[in-house]
Amino acid sequence: MILKTPPVLNFFQLRVENENIPAFLKEGQKNFFETHFKELKGMLIMRLYQDNLDPNRFYVLEFYKDEESYQHHLETPHYKQFASFAKDHITFEKRLSLTPLFAYSFVLVKSDINTLQYRITTMEEKDIPTIKEEIRKSKEGFIGRNEATDSLILIEASTTPLLDKEPEATATLLNFSGTMTLVYE
Repeated sequence: MILKTPPVLNFFQLRVENENIPAFLKEGQKNFFETHFKELKGMLIMRLYQDNLDPNRFYVLEFYKDEESYQHHLETPHYKQFASFAKDHITFEKRLSLTPLFAYSFVLVKSDINTLQYRITTMEEKDIPTIKEEIRKSKEGFIGRNEATDSLILIEASTTPLLDKEPEATATLLNFSGTMTLVYE
């Protein structure tokens, strides 16, 4: 799928204490992955990652076709159920509403779970053309502008780091939805 209009890209950093992780994964499975694609036509990608250094830190990446699709998501019963669960079980450390500049996602398969490694890195504008070409050779990558800080964020899954700098975080893919090839630029 090639998108021509700007999609909505959200990236959340969550903290879940040890005793709540099984319930979080169960609730997340139900709400993020089982009901989303049945009920939401505009939901294109949903990813859940676990931080490699801090097992209580999780990341959620969601990618919607447009703002209308995202607003619809906020009104669904499964979102409201998850939001209610989250109040008592999850600490939202950070929410980044990113303006998507580039997105590429090749079809993921079940064997990518627990094997596909992601790096989350800030990057510079001058690196975008090179990074876009490298992402196209990998499984998946997203470049977005954090409007709050006017910084560029790279979320990439490739066998070798695309930038010659230490990432802010590395994470392992735990679950995903979205089984299409997606391109936005």
